[in-house]
Amino acid sequence: MSITTKRPEIDLKTITTWHTDRFIDGPKYRNWTDKQKDDANAQERRIVRAEPYHTALLMAPDAQTALWICERLNTLGRMERRLMDLAKIVVEVPQKDSIWTHTNDNAYSIVTVTNLEAGDPIYYPATVVYVGANLKEWSRPLFDWHRSMTYFSGPRKQI
Repeated sequence: MSITTKRPEIDLKTITTWHTDRFIDGPKYRNWTDKQKDDANAQERRIVRAEPYHTALLMAPDAQTALWICERLNTLGRMERRLMDLAKIVVEVPQKDSIWTHTNDNAYSIVTVTNLEAGDPIYYPATVVYVGANLKEWSRPLFDWHRSMTYFSGPRKQI
C-alpha cells in the first residue's frame, strides 16, 4: 500500500520570497552519474518556484536570468505591500451616513466601508457600500471611489 500526499496549491497572494532551487540528491538517484546530477542541478537553478517543492512557475533560459526574475518578483512584492500601506494613509475613506454625489448628479448615502482591515487588499479590497434615493444598494472599491464621487455633506474625517 502506498500513501500519496497532495501538495498544497500555490497561493500567489501569500508568497513573500521567490527563489530558485537546487537538485537534492537522495536514494532514488543512487544510480545516477555525477554528470546526470550536475545536469539536474543546473536545470533546477533555472526554475523559479514559490516554495521548494511547489510546481515550477517558469523555467528561465539560464540560472542568472532565473535569479534576476526572482529578485524582481521579490522587489515587486515589497513595493506592492508598501503602496497598499501608503494608499490607506492618503485616500479619504467615506464615513457612514455621509452624502456623496456622482458625476451623473445622483446623491448617495454611505452605508459602510468593508474590508478596511483585511490582510490582503488585492483579493479583499476596501469597498464602499452606498445607497441611492431609489434605495438600491451599490458597492465600489475604495481605490475607484474618488474617480466619480464628490463629498457633499455629513460626517467627514479630514486627511
